[in-house]
Amino acid sequence: MSLHYEGSWSLGATLKILVTNGPATTAGLVLIGASANSPFPIDLTGAGMTGCKLWHSPDLVFGAAFTSNSAMLSLPIPSVASLSGLTLFSQGFAIDSAANAFGMSASNGGKVVIRD
Repeated sequence: MSLHYEGSWSLGATLKILVTNGPATTAGLVLIGASANSPFPIDLTGAGMTGCKLWHSPDLVFGAAFTSNSAMLSLPIPSVASLSGLTLFSQGFAIDSAANAFGMSASNGGKVVIRD
C-alpha cells in the first residue's frame, strides 16, 4: 500500500491523507502521530505482520473504508497560530487476510509540517 497527501498543509485548510493500492473493499485504519523518534520504526514481524513496520507513535486512530483499492481521511487544520510548524506523521493499515498471518497490511509512513 502507498500513503500520500493531497490538499494544503496550511492553517485553516483541509489535509487529505490517501492510502492507495490496498485491498479492493475492506476496513482499515489511518494512524496519526506526533513522534517518529526511537523506538520507531517498530518491526511488526513478531505480531505476524511480516515485512510491515509501525513508523510512528499511534496518537490518533481513525477508521477508514477502502473502496476501489483506496481510502481517504480528510483532516481539517484549525486556524490556530500555535499549530504552525507542528510535525505530524501518518500511516495506513487495511484488513487483508492474504497479506500475512495477522491479516493486515501496512502502508509506508508519511510526514507533514503544518505551515501558516
